[in-house]
Amino acid sequence: MICLMKSGAEEFKAWMDRARLNQRQTAGYFGWDETFISQLVTGKRVPGLPNAIRIERETGIPVEAWVPTDMDTSADQESVDSPKPQLDKA
Repeated sequence: MICLMKSGAEEFKAWMDRARLNQRQTAGYFGWDETFISQLVTGKRVPGLPNAIRIERETGIPVEAWVPTDMDTSADQESVDSPKPQLDKA
């Protein structure tokens, strides 16, 4: 079974709705700029790792929710599949 995770923006908006906080109140709660909160909610911006960790601690939204799901992982796969270099035993 495939489980699709909501984006960080969707999760964050849902958390704000459950907490009954608007963007201004959420900005005050976190001590962040209201514009930053707006950009998070609309998906125009993602938090850096320290802020994503804080969001996870405060809301339960996993850090991974902020990672785009359409990232090209072909380069990663290539490095996994490539043969390991042989060590010279001489």
